Amino acid sequence: MKWLFMFCIITLYFINIPIEYILCFFIFCYHIYTWQKQKRLLKEKNSELKNLLSHLYEISKAKDNYKEKTKVDSLTGLLNKSTMEDLINIELTNPQLSISNAFIIIDLDYFKEANDTFGHDYGDVILKNFSEFLKKIFRKEDYISRFGGDEFCIFLKNVPVHIIESKVKKINKEIHTISSKSIITASIGIAMVPANGNNYESIFKSADKALYYVKNNGKNNYHFAEY
Repeated sequence: MKWLFMFCIITLYFINIPIEYILCFFIFCYHIYTWQKQKRLLKEKNSELKNLLSHLYEISKAKDNYKEKTKVDSLTGLLNKSTMEDLINIELTNPQLSISNAFIIIDLDYFKEANDTFGHDYGDVILKNFSEFLKKIFRKEDYISRFGGDEFCIFLKNVPVHIIESKVKKINKEIHTISSKSIITASIGIAMVPANGNNYESIFKSADKALYYVKNNGKNNYHFAEY
């Protein structure tokens, strides 16, 4: 570029162009050169910034995906145990929480036998089917979780007892639809909140005790914890 400027200046000088015009031409060319250089540098910087922002976005997206994955059970997509506990503890500290809420524990009867007989893949199918079954029965605002193995928990807010009872009856009546190869039933324990406690540990113990009452008395039924 510099050699081109010099060539133009010498050429203009020898064809008797006034020196002030030559200087004006030189200044004009210099500004054009500087502007193009700055434009090129700005384009490079914009490209670098765009790549950086894209990289940061991918990192942020990956972190968000990781956070979401840590909140749910990888097999069923339901809330996992720790997330469920955190959400319930938050609800229990809510001063506007109603006087009719429920914590439900469900244990799948004969799941181990089905899993051992037909294999773990079929066991996974049962767990997935049951998860979808629960989503159809309960509301979107209800918390549904898999606690591990064949144990599931639900937390319902502001629901009268007769509605809770109708839902668990539906589970006992229709749970056979989740397995085509084996018999699967459900033992269900229910703790009312705050009647059975106002902290997570107490309502879990109450529901768990009610669950084992069903387990020890024929299974495939539900039981409300005693106040």
